[in-house]
Amino acid sequence: MKNIRLYIAALAAATMWLTSCSHSDDGPTDLEVGRTEMNFPSTGGSQTLIVRSITQPTTRTDAAWIKAGTVAPSGNGNIMWGVPLTTTPNDGAARTATLTVSAGENSIDVKITQPAAAN
Repeated sequence: MKNIRLYIAALAAATMWLTSCSHSDDGPTDLEVGRTEMNFPSTGGSQTLIVRSITQPTTRTDAAWIKAGTVAPSGNGNIMWGVPLTTTPNDGAARTATLTVSAGENSIDVKITQPAAAN
């Protein structure tokens, strides 16, 4: 009887340990971006988008007026990445574009806006 109680206690402890080690939402996900919307002045400019990813992310945009530079590590091991973005001056109407950041099978769209040129 003493061995059965010991066995049941060990089984209960192992069950609690295994369930506490299940997937947790506290750790980094495969891909996160610092912002999902970025605004640039009509005169153009540069900003850096911070990306959190286990693997080096890639970028693509649907607009020629946005240039994404080389994605580089931004500290914290290779989990944080900096994506330098530059826009050309806007000499027309307000415009919006999408920058897609991808890592592995995941991707996130970032909305880029630039107001109309000042008169």
